[in-house]
Amino acid sequence: ELHYINVVTDKGNEMILYSLKDAVAELPDEMGIWVHRSHWVNKTAVKSFIKKGRQGELVLKDESRVPVSRANVKQVTEMFA
Repeated sequence: ELHYINVVTDKGNEMILYSLKDAVAELPDEMGIWVHRSHWVNKTAVKSFIKKGRQGELVLKDESRVPVSRANVKQVTEMFA
């Protein structure tokens, strides 16, 4: 998506012209976690965490799934497992 991010909320989703890095920099650290190079997740949206080998996957409350990179598995495990 290059410099577009898809913002998903319980009210719907919208594609906006903004870099993920810049968007995350504007959010409070305690609000969420960057779990993959293309995914940031609000902590309140997480239902469960599934570890898959050296990687993982977050299951969100809407039952969608978000990959967790190997680099972030330890941090996500400590937070959600």
